[in-house]
Formats: sequence, C-alpha cells, structure tokens
Amino acid sequence: MSDDDDDVPNLVPAAPTIDAKPESSKVKEKSETNSLDKVLVAIRALGEQDGSHPADIAKYLKSVNGDITGIRRALKRGVAKSLIKRGEGDKYSLVAKTGNKVAKNTVEQLAEGIVDVGGVQVTMIGKEPKSGFFAERGDTVTISYKGMLKEGMKMFDQNKVDFVLGAGDVIPGWERGVPGMREGEKRRLDIPHWLAYGKKGYKKTIPPKADLVFIVQLLKVRKSYEKFGSSKKFKK
Repeated sequence: MSDDDDDVPNLVPAAPTIDAKPESSKVKEKSETNSLDKVLVAIRALGEQDGSHPADIAKYLKSVNGDITGIRRALKRGVAKSLIKRGEGDKYSLVAKTGNKVAKNTVEQLAEGIVDVGGVQVTMIGKEPKSGFFAERGDTVTISYKGMLKEGMKMFDQNKVDFVLGAGDVIPGWERGVPGMREGEKRRLDIPHWLAYGKKGYKKTIPPKADLVFIVQLLKVRKSYEKFGSSKKFKK
C-alpha cells in the first residue's frame, strides 16, 4: 500500500470510530452473545493471561447496551462443565484442555459454513492448515488481503500488512475476524460498515456506510513472547 496514494484507505494505523449498530440487528446479536460457544471463542480471542472480565467479553461480542446477564449464565455453564475457570477479580479463562478444543470446534464450524463473530461474517476458504500458530491477541501477524466493496464486489485495495492483533491498529472488523486463524489459513470476512469505515467512508474510495468484503490469508504469526527473546517455539 503506497503512502502517497490518497485513493487507497489506510488500514494501518487508522481505525475509525464504530458507529451504532442498526436496531434491526440487536435482537439477533443478543441471542448470539448468550451462547457458551461464542463466549469460549471470545475468551480465547481476547487472550488475557489472567482471564477476561464478563464486561470485556460483552464488549468483544457487542452485547446490547452492555447487558451481560446472558454472558454470565454462559460462563456459569462453562464453569460447571469444567471448560472455564474463574479467577480473581471476576475474570474467566479457559482450562488448559479447552483452548485447543475451542480452536478445533471453531475451525469445524467454519468448514460447515458461515460463522458470525461479533457482527463479522467469517467463512473459511479451502481446508484447515495442519500445522502452524493460531493468531491471538498480542501477536504480530502478517496478512495478505484483497478488499472489495460488497455492493458490486469492486476491488479497492490489495496488499500485505503487519500489525499487532488487538492493538486497535486496523479496522474493528479485522480485529474480530482474524483471531483464531492458523498460519496459512484463508478466510472471507464480510464486514458491515459500522465495523469498517462507518458513516463517512474513506475519501473517494469507500462510500459512506459501505459494507466491505475482505479475502485475507494469515501468512505468519509472531507470538508475543518472542518479542522478549523467549526460546519457546511450540506450535498448537
């Protein structure tokens, strides 16, 4: 992506303010956040070492009006099933055996069709890679992508980019659609305008309230611990 090209949107570092979600989508979204499976995926994607607070999980899943009652019920079910453990400060994390299971289940769901992740429709393209790191919050990832306007599927950009997942350096739709990808995996991300460039769009390239489609492939994951010289090299 060229820095001097005013007609190409800058995916890094500009992340636009998220617009309010249309009222018609709220009921569907609330039912999705009540799912234990969604909560498990959210905890894994957030990747906090000391666990995630229900409010953070609600924010990730875009719970309506901050209502976390359904999420707390799902967390309680997860604890009862020994899938989740509760720590200090009302924070929840996955038990050791659950992390890989969540990743496997998510991949299986993607293989069967479209999965909604906090408003982003995620579709796996091709088969699951057999090895490689999974992308988690705090990791530095290298993504190749092709961006298109959903209406007419007109391509507006194609490039490769490095960024830290979860740092807010890219549009919100990427922050939700990329976590859980495995090195080599390819996905289609259908991103609504409120998780992309919002009401204003981007200059002449992206119209106001434009829904976008990205074809993304995860080329490389640099785990967060590698930044500090750790010798850990295991792959999940």
